[in-house]
Amino acid sequence: MKIAAVLPHMEIFGGVRRYIEIGNEFSKRGHCFVLFHPDGRKPEWLEFKGRTESFSSLGEGGFDVALCSEYSILPFTTTQL
Repeated sequence: MKIAAVLPHMEIFGGVRRYIEIGNEFSKRGHCFVLFHPDGRKPEWLEFKGRTESFSSLGEGGFDVALCSEYSILPFTTTQL
């Protein structure tokens, strides 16, 4: 399964750790898990086994599931994935 999560940032606060942990579990099970956020860099404060991409890469994936952590970025999720 291809899973996309769209986040407003990759900082320590705001529930980002939970998305990283969930992504690691899905990745261990052989699923594709991609965290999209503004600059696309991997977090430096916690290991992440999935991929990270910038918002500019949205729309290139054909994902089965899209998760969104904040209402303000919901339009990116519904129109680009």
